[in-house]
Amino acid sequence: GGAHTNALKWSVHQITPGAIAWAAVIAIFLLSPDTEFSSSGLGKKSNINYKTLFYNYKKVLVSKWTTRRVTLIVANINNYVFEAAKGPSVDPSAEQDHASAINRALAAL
Repeated sequence: GGAHTNALKWSVHQITPGAIAWAAVIAIFLLSPDTEFSSSGLGKKSNINYKTLFYNYKKVLVSKWTTRRVTLIVANINNYVFEAAKGPSVDPSAEQDHASAINRALAAL
C-alpha cells in the first residue's frame, strides 16, 4: 500500500539535464531580488537572463553527461531523489544511450 509517488505514476527513474538546469536557475532566482519570471526570461530587478542561463547550463550538462564527474553527481541526485520511490528496477543496459547523438547535434550548433 500507500500512495504512489509521482515518480512511480509517471515512470520517472532518473534525473535529466533539463531538470538539473531548471533547479539551478530556480535556486538563482530564489536568491535574486526578482519576484516573478517574465516571458522574456529577463529578471526585472536583477537583469539576470534566466532563459539564457537555463539553456547554457543544459548545454553543458548534455555535452558532459557521460564524464566521470557528472555521472557521479547524477548518481548522487538519483539516489537522493528516487530512493523513496522504489519502483521496478530499471536495467541501464536496456536503455538507449543518446549522448553521442546529442553531442553531434550540439557540435553542429
